[in-house]
Amino acid sequence: MASKTRKPMDSFGALDCLDAIEPVCRGTDRIVRRCTVPTETIDRRRFLGGAVLAGLTAIAISRRHGIARTRAPDAGLEKVGIPPFPKAPDGLTLFTINEFDSAADALTVSLSVPSQNWLRAWFKWGNAPDWSKMTGDVARAHQAGALFGGGTTCSALYPHENGITNAQFMDMATRDPYGRLYKISNAYYHGAIENPAYRRYVLKWATLQIEAGVDSLFMDEVCGAYSSHEGYDPYGLAAFRRYLLRRFVESGHWRVDDPRWKSQFQVDCDDPRECPDHSIRTFDYAAYLRKNHWADHPDQPANPLAGIWGRDNWAVSGESYCAFRNNAVWRYWTSQLRAYAAKRQRRVWIAANGLNRWVDYQIAGGGTLWNFPLQADGKLKCAAATASDMAAWRQLYTESQGLLHGKDVPVVVFNDWGDGMPWMDKLTDADRAAWLGAYAPEIFACGLFFAYPVHGPFGCNAATDGTLGVIQQQARFVQAISPLLRGVTWQDPSAASYDGKAVVTLQAQPAAGRVIAHLVNRDYAGMTPIQQTGKGLRIALAVRPKVVRIHNADTGEVTTAQWSYDPHAILPGRRTSGLLKVAVPSLRTWNVLRIDLPHWAPLPSASVVTVPCAPLWQRPSLNRFHITGAAPPLSMNGFVQGRLNADLRNNPTFIVRFRQAGRFEMHVNSVAGAGAHLLIKVDGKLALAQHLVNTIGGKNNPTANDIDQTFSVSVPAGLHRISVNNDGADWFTVDWYKFVGL
Repeated sequence: MASKTRKPMDSFGALDCLDAIEPVCRGTDRIVRRCTVPTETIDRRRFLGGAVLAGLTAIAISRRHGIARTRAPDAGLEKVGIPPFPKAPDGLTLFTINEFDSAADALTVSLSVPSQNWLRAWFKWGNAPDWSKMTGDVARAHQAGALFGGGTTCSALYPHENGITNAQFMDMATRDPYGRLYKISNAYYHGAIENPAYRRYVLKWATLQIEAGVDSLFMDEVCGAYSSHEGYDPYGLAAFRRYLLRRFVESGHWRVDDPRWKSQFQVDCDDPRECPDHSIRTFDYAAYLRKNHWADHPDQPANPLAGIWGRDNWAVSGESYCAFRNNAVWRYWTSQLRAYAAKRQRRVWIAANGLNRWVDYQIAGGGTLWNFPLQADGKLKCAAATASDMAAWRQLYTESQGLLHGKDVPVVVFNDWGDGMPWMDKLTDADRAAWLGAYAPEIFACGLFFAYPVHGPFGCNAATDGTLGVIQQQARFVQAISPLLRGVTWQDPSAASYDGKAVVTLQAQPAAGRVIAHLVNRDYAGMTPIQQTGKGLRIALAVRPKVVRIHNADTGEVTTAQWSYDPHAILPGRRTSGLLKVAVPSLRTWNVLRIDLPHWAPLPSASVVTVPCAPLWQRPSLNRFHITGAAPPLSMNGFVQGRLNADLRNNPTFIVRFRQAGRFEMHVNSVAGAGAHLLIKVDGKLALAQHLVNTIGGKNNPTANDIDQTFSVSVPAGLHRISVNNDGADWFTVDWYKFVGL
């Protein structure tokens, strides 16, 4: 039983634990890891009871859909059947979204797809079921070789849900600056994540699922999902005061009644409405907003404390109260859940909906990144993918590594319900099947993992929405090539050139001496992929391969490719020699080429390096980039922030060595309605300054391409530091940065 003496968990004040949660693992990651039971101690016997049945089911499904499984004798790939039960997160390849939603067919549909992790199969949104009576679901998943996932919302709160009293609800719900409840979607409210009682309430539903046997937890909206109108409950206002005291009084050595409160932030300590004791110790931020007529739009530029408060939802980087709060709350939840599982000799893998710290793998909703190519008639168009599409996926990986200090964990993309995703209500069955064939492979081609939508709320059911056949086919293919999808390093895509219309990406497994090329078809007639035949792929390669094999996602076949190698030929854009030519007999949706080398050698260096960008509304986790012709380029956040969003500013600097006099180029896509001012400096000296003016009526569209202009500066030979900045009012977006002369 937990001790009755409770101690503070962080600087927000006392954060009581659930009675069932022991107050351990309170310190560093090192302590948490020490008290965590290794995954290898899990008893695998209980996972294998249904192996024969599951294997026969998989064979029957494959025969019914006519999937061939030709396999080279020395291919070294897993046999298709029951997936091996993963012992660590980096052993996961095949994810599915399986939210049961009390549906009778959910278990059957989930079992029909070979998955390693049934994400959020159990999920608490409003009223929670009795999971202790549903442990058979967990057993069936384990028999099929899959982790069973649970999850809970960390934000949504309904009056009277799960028997809470009105007083409990009113205490746990957050407020707007007027002290009013703020209703979401005309149905529910958001919890006050600074309230210890609400934090315990969230933990309760996750721990009950741990008791019932879940292996992973999908924690949804862990930052509270606040808009700028929320977070002004008494707990949040008190926490903001403590933040101001820490940042400015304790660290900045301001007085609690310092005149700078007024000169810099317009806080009037002499006004008892704002500061009842005439000091920042009793500052009421909500009263401050009301007094200055900012309560309806607290994040407006006129509010000098808007940047100190920060971006409410998903802020985890930068110096702001919201970033501090969101990190502290999430750290509390993850440490408590791991401690709870460890006390029960369990290991539960944790992920947040949205990139975050202290996770075992990342999960990101992809709806807003795909920018679904709908035609004027509302139908889907499988158009050519642009470089920015691929940059968005790579940027997720880059951001993940920045948040985890370089730690490499799986980054999983899924179609979040209703998040800009016309998955259920705007597409036909044929549309959805075609979309999966055209766009799901992009995720794997970028070194990420796609969670197939097998079952969920709002009518998502692969058995009835036309997608089950495609999901089963791709899932078996992903399972078969899983050794080629894990432990990969991103390579410069410009080191490959394909004769047809396709997205081409390159990855490597240096320890295995292997290069992997993904080809995703982008030649479509309406909704139908045009099969490409007799095409060729050229790859800059420093050593002659031992063998080249082609894995075909549509047929499941593995064939030995016809290829030739010239150690003296040079692919255009490279500055060193070595060229592999591979014949690609057929490409319908997705091919994966496995190129085994006698030993690992980096790809021939490039003379021109292009770094693609994707506009993500978050503070970049990195701002210093080393660019060389031998290293693969990162993807970067396309936003270059100005003065307005100071908490999101982390604009880039590049360290580059030019072999000869060269150029730095950047293509600006769009600018905010308030305008921006581009500054490029080389070694601290101004090389270019340009005012950017919005030309589309003040609209703030980061992909409108209203600027559509490339800016270039000359750079002499040698090592240089190139910085890109913006001292204008608001943001502009960049499609790519280019370095010529490396």
